[in-house]
Amino acid sequence: MNNTEKTPKRIKQEQHIADLITKADQFRLANDFRQCREYASLARDLAEQIQSKRHIVEIENLLGLYNFTIDDYNQAISHYEQAILVSKEIGDSALGANAMNNLGQIFFTMDHLERALQQHSEAVRIDPGNYRSLNNLAGVLATLERYDEAEKLFLEAYEIAVEKNSTNSQVICLGNLGELSTDRGDNASGIRYLDRASQQFDQMEDSVLKGNICFQFASILIGSNDLEQARKYIDRGMEIAKIFGNSMLSLVQYEVLQKISVKKEDFELAYKYAQKENELRKRISTEEIKEKIAHLSLVHSAEQQSLKNHQLMEKSARLASIGVMAAGITHEINQPLNAISVSANSVLYWHRNNPDQLPLFFVEEMEQISKSVDRIDKIIKHMRSVWAHPNNAKKDLIRVSKAIEGALSLVNRQINAHGIFLETDIDLGDVTVLASKIDLEQMILNLVVNAIHSLDESDVNEKKITIKARHDDKKIIVSVSDNGMGFPAQDADRIFDPFFSTKAPEKGMGLGLAIVKKTLDQLQGSILASNVNEGGASFEIQIPISERIKQNEHSSG
Repeated sequence: MNNTEKTPKRIKQEQHIADLITKADQFRLANDFRQCREYASLARDLAEQIQSKRHIVEIENLLGLYNFTIDDYNQAISHYEQAILVSKEIGDSALGANAMNNLGQIFFTMDHLERALQQHSEAVRIDPGNYRSLNNLAGVLATLERYDEAEKLFLEAYEIAVEKNSTNSQVICLGNLGELSTDRGDNASGIRYLDRASQQFDQMEDSVLKGNICFQFASILIGSNDLEQARKYIDRGMEIAKIFGNSMLSLVQYEVLQKISVKKEDFELAYKYAQKENELRKRISTEEIKEKIAHLSLVHSAEQQSLKNHQLMEKSARLASIGVMAAGITHEINQPLNAISVSANSVLYWHRNNPDQLPLFFVEEMEQISKSVDRIDKIIKHMRSVWAHPNNAKKDLIRVSKAIEGALSLVNRQINAHGIFLETDIDLGDVTVLASKIDLEQMILNLVVNAIHSLDESDVNEKKITIKARHDDKKIIVSVSDNGMGFPAQDADRIFDPFFSTKAPEKGMGLGLAIVKKTLDQLQGSILASNVNEGGASFEIQIPISERIKQNEHSSG
């Protein structure tokens, strides 16, 4: 039905949908996620009932923003992809560009910069006049240190903002240009852009956005060592954060205050600000986890009707809870880690400016603490990437030897703690497969953890895990063996089934081998399980080498 055929009833229905979408978005911005979900659900039901596809796109975008806000990136990606598909059906490039832009921001947040670059570039291509797409694409390029390209796009976005007479957009562009200049070491240009932005600052209508801009201005001024002026912007941002009760603004304020304190070499004050930041992050994290648990409970209750038996429902609920706890734990670890990092690096900074004042052993211990913090940070980032990893992750040419090395780096200490000897024989060289690095590492990790659990139940005196890897012209072969308990012969056909496990409940849910099998199916690979004659089990995986996979992908059509 086109616009000329709309009846008064349909016009009224569409207006009602638009009102519901507006209400849902207002509740999202107010962090009232329960009400956001309810209004979005009502809007979607009505939009689907009258087949208003434009509104369906808007609702998918809104649900993407909602899931992005609660850090459920997989669901957010799914909603944005659906919005892109429907926008193509109705030929609305502006709506499609908006969804691509939002999808790019998720990939940027997940540090998938190439995928973010791809989405933002496509959004700009189909809707060149979209200020947000230009601005976000420039932000990705700046992160990749492609400063000249980023500056050009920021300037284009600024010109569009001037044409549309959008004060908010103009100030954002000028602030981004100032921050870009400071990152390049051109502090003078950074201050010039800041001065231009500050002339329009008071005309901005979005108060929370003004708070963010205040802290951006303060960062630029810190880079130029104008700490007094930076402090004025911080005070202004703090006032806005207090008025609107915006916790995220308060977090940014403490981060910037730490920078100023370090610049002034007031490390005691920097540490106090770090403590305040950590306390606030802890409170926000607790609220986020409660919301995620409520969200997962809602989703789980809807899915229970389709589950075949009570045992499967129980295990599915446990899996959802584990996912929430894993996200919360990595978030919680990161906060005290920041405080440790600030403290250790502050002492080392003081030592560099005051040599021979501290005992050598003390400095060496501080350096070791700093290095250890960096290692923990890398592990946390790795865990987050596993937790937030989308099912349709982009595949790259990955060296399997590096993937094995990455997996073992996460589990080596656990192997040692369980009194297990690890033997490796990796002969792969630079041979690659077309896959996701996280998927490969997760496969190896699951097999090694299974071996550890088997050895825990074994009475063998010298516990051992052996990992071998080799290749021929067609495939890569990796085997993980142990000298533990093995598995009952009658279970050989079931060990790759989801939720089937021969281990005690506290040792796992029977998903490890099922995940390995599913991943290998996607890679056109295979896995073979067998018991070893002298005791234990062996799992051998085979993956076609990258050239063969590429030939298969282009063999038809």
